[in-house]
Amino acid sequence: FDEYNVFKNKQKLFSHKMEYGTEGPFIQKTIINNEPAFSFRSGCPDEDYFNCQYEIYYKGEFLSKKYNVKSPNYLFSYKDKLGFITQMDNGKAIYFDGKIISNSYNEIHYQNCCAIFELIPSVYDNSVLVFYAKNKGQNYVVEIDLSKN
Repeated sequence: FDEYNVFKNKQKLFSHKMEYGTEGPFIQKTIINNEPAFSFRSGCPDEDYFNCQYEIYYKGEFLSKKYNVKSPNYLFSYKDKLGFITQMDNGKAIYFDGKIISNSYNEIHYQNCCAIFELIPSVYDNSVLVFYAKNKGQNYVVEIDLSKN
């Protein structure tokens, strides 16, 4: 495979095998608090795309290092406070404003593909974060009031 490289001002931010097809490893490219943010796959064991590791690059930093978390993905903001999905030992959870604010789930849905359209994490004006999750064969639509966290 060829390599997929991302640079900022000639400095290589990361490099990975080009194994993701035409979209590359990026999951999310967005603007958060007037700054560009990128969520991307940072590695998949044996090309197992369901068990990839993720990273977020925001304001010149990798958020896994800044917040000492595993596999951060899908950055969002509410009142200038940052949140994202992170990997825990027992599943995935929502990290917001310096702490875990949700239960742990086997899966938190963050991307729509291939004619499967489910709810992706969204923050509404009333401060509620809504997302779709799965745990132990059960499906959930989860609401978290970010103003209380």
